[in-house]
Amino acid sequence: MVPRSAASVAAFEASVLGRSAATLGAFLGPDQDVGVFWSAVEKNLQIGRVRLLFVADEIPAELRRIVEFLNRQMVETEVLAVEIRQFVGQDLRTLVPRVIGRTEGAVAIKERRPGRQWDEAPYFAALAERKGEDAVAGARAVPGGK
Repeated sequence: MVPRSAASVAAFEASVLGRSAATLGAFLGPDQDVGVFWSAVEKNLQIGRVRLLFVADEIPAELRRIVEFLNRQMVETEVLAVEIRQFVGQDLRTLVPRVIGRTEGAVAIKERRPGRQWDEAPYFAALAERKGEDAVAGARAVPGGK
């Protein structure tokens, strides 16, 4: 293993992070803030709200059972397998995807999770944080907006 100086590690990290931030910014577009995106990612990871995907040309029965088991056990996490079969013939190639794990039972379990119950104070606080005080004033000006 080659010893690395702190400066070379810092230069490498700055280079990689700079490129990835620019790429992510281009993907998100001008209306989205990269910092807000990463805050949402962190929050979702903390509460376990993620999607796990297994992708293969063939999903064995054992993996199908594991996907279905994990979907029943992990309410905040969606676990799916995508089987992509390839059929070739007469100068044609066709890819046929099949999603495994998105059963009616799994969807029902995921939809049962309680949503946030909003009342006036938290709603207007969140609106102010996301859109500013002008948006709060506009919402309050709507009849019934209090």
